[in-house]
Amino acid sequence: MLRVKVCGITRQKDAAYACELGADAIGLIFYPKSPRNIDIDAAAAIAKTLPDHVARVGVFVNPELDVLRRHIDYVGLDVVQVHGDHDWEMLRFVGALRLVPAIQAGDAMQLADLEIAGRQSAALLLDAHKSGQYGGTGHRTNWDLARNAVEKYRIILAGGIGPENAREAIEYVNPYAIDVNSGVEENPGIKDHQKLAHLFKNIEEYRNGWTANADQRFPLA
Repeated sequence: MLRVKVCGITRQKDAAYACELGADAIGLIFYPKSPRNIDIDAAAAIAKTLPDHVARVGVFVNPELDVLRRHIDYVGLDVVQVHGDHDWEMLRFVGALRLVPAIQAGDAMQLADLEIAGRQSAALLLDAHKSGQYGGTGHRTNWDLARNAVEKYRIILAGGIGPENAREAIEYVNPYAIDVNSGVEENPGIKDHQKLAHLFKNIEEYRNGWTANADQRFPLA
């Protein structure tokens, strides 16, 4: 059953509406250079309001170990999504059951390039490749690579997905989940509730009323 992660949340009302529509995961970005960056206190406040079955996903770029530990404990993160250079030795403490490496899947990337990340994680998030940017670019990911990768890995497809192309992405790639961000926004970090509702309406046939139990949170449900 298709899962949906709504990323780049900065407001509680956006998180609440996404959950009302059926989101399986809420992404909170802890990267100061991102226009969707959220401070730890605001993130913790939002996380406390989420239903038990909705995963709290912390999004980091090249994080240090103490930063990860602090955010996991203080915010109550269920999942750690890491962009940039992956220090697998350092990330081992997160545990494979809740680690999601984000991979910039450019046109030249091959399935074999995913092997190391795939061995050490719960799922792989394939995002668009754009130099100097980590997610939220609005650009399309390498769907051909993603389509091949779903045969071997649990794939979360990101990169420019919105109401107008979500069905196409799902039908072509058949991912475990889609990750939406800029495609459902008014402005960076401010979600457009009409776009969110339109997205969920367009993909409802791929979900069939799916709701995870609290012990089946994304990305393992």
